[in-house]
Amino acid sequence: MPNKLDVLISVEERHADNMLSGAKSIELRRRPIRLPHGSRVWVYSKLPRGHVDILAIVDNVHEGKPADI
Repeated sequence: MPNKLDVLISVEERHADNMLSGAKSIELRRRPIRLPHGSRVWVYSKLPRGHVDILAIVDNVHEGKPADI
């Protein structure tokens, strides 16, 4: 089993707010991030907030073309 990782991603403030409220539970990225189950994703809200707001634990990673997902 691969080792768990810690990664930092940045998102727009509005997306972080939606994650915090529970309205957003997945994150789509242009480039795949291959993370093993249980890895920690630290979510940084871009300026004007400019700090880490969220810590998420990876459950599943799905990769595919936009039309397929």
